[in-house]
Amino acid sequence: MIRGLSTLLVVLLLGAGTLSRGVAAGQEGYETPPILQASELLPAEMLHGDNFEVAPDVTNDGFTNLYEVTSEYGDFTAYGDLELAKLIHQVGAIAELDEVSATDQFLEAAGHTVTDQLDTAKNVAEHPVEITKALPKGIFHMFRKYKIAAETGVHAATALVGDEDEETDPTAGYADVWAAVTDTERDWYHKLELDPYHHNEVLREAVSHVAKVDVIASVGMSFAPVPSIPGASYLGEVTEAVWTTDPSELREQNIERLQAAGVGDDLIERFMDNGFISPTQQTLTATALGQLEGVDGLEVLLEISAQADSLELAQFDIANTMLLAAYHREVAPLATIFPGAPVPVAIDNAGGLVILVSADYAFWVDDLAPVIGIMAGRFADRDAASREIWLRGKASPRFVAEVGELGWDVRRSVDLEAKMSGDSSQVARNR
Repeated sequence: MIRGLSTLLVVLLLGAGTLSRGVAAGQEGYETPPILQASELLPAEMLHGDNFEVAPDVTNDGFTNLYEVTSEYGDFTAYGDLELAKLIHQVGAIAELDEVSATDQFLEAAGHTVTDQLDTAKNVAEHPVEITKALPKGIFHMFRKYKIAAETGVHAATALVGDEDEETDPTAGYADVWAAVTDTERDWYHKLELDPYHHNEVLREAVSHVAKVDVIASVGMSFAPVPSIPGASYLGEVTEAVWTTDPSELREQNIERLQAAGVGDDLIERFMDNGFISPTQQTLTATALGQLEGVDGLEVLLEISAQADSLELAQFDIANTMLLAAYHREVAPLATIFPGAPVPVAIDNAGGLVILVSADYAFWVDDLAPVIGIMAGRFADRDAASREIWLRGKASPRFVAEVGELGWDVRRSVDLEAKMSGDSSQVARNR
């Protein structure tokens, strides 16, 4: 009962992360997110490069930006700023593999091994993979369920996984893909400075084919790193263990780290067996929980992640967890993380209530707004020195105004990396 009630509370607050542009607080009706311009959302280096171009028009589902990307290796859809940053880095790596496959050294090595069977990255370049650009499942289907649960009084946790008219097994997904990454392929990903556990089929094919020729030791590579955007630092935090450790051994290490953080075995098993959560994300989650030592309610973070039913939700959850850990390290020590989903509410040692949300651009949309008032009412009687929602990205003026009417302050374009480097003025300016 307590868990279900708390779950509802958090969802309600998360709903507060969606407001819109140029409308007074309290106005009836909701926003329809406008067509956004990539040039106004992204730094120049993310708009186009030697091997990719981002379409100028960007749609938004009320929380996350959706980008269309063309390249000589295929066309892609990136759900969110963080996914776009990863994709740009991956396309650069595919281009680098293309160059490697054309070198005399590589061709000589290939000629002495599997020349007839080898299908190198060059073939990928000459024959781009056909990709069906389906709309990602996204994160709003989960918010929608919580809204319905709040309105009907249904236990919110029972409606977390899958769509109302669709059966979804949360243990299915990409587990077999993660397990199939070979030692040699991980070596190549290390050389490329890329996460080996991803869902980019073009990159996977290119690495797999090139890895058949073991010339990695003497092949030099250089290409652009992950683009720098607020809240994206964790994308580069792939540890040596992820590259050098067999997945089964890495799994056991992460289980031990989660146990050391005080998480129960049943919850750990559900988290580790969710096929949408990659070994890298498991490792980063275990790392974050270690950094949050002494904070009550750490199991809440694993409970939220364990219920992810899509790749997008898994990424959203780990981004929120990493932001929370950064806040704890660099802004103010946290005391407690309250139970609930899909975004944790925390209180710090100074008595401030805080939520950190990996939102690209938040609007006041109908799936979330009604839930905010319920949540605000439940937290209204809690003593708090402050009540703040920190957003990695932007929020419309109506978002800020409506949340302000409920007693919460909004910080936009939060850059905890700036805070970590000592630029505290950057955080203050974004209130």
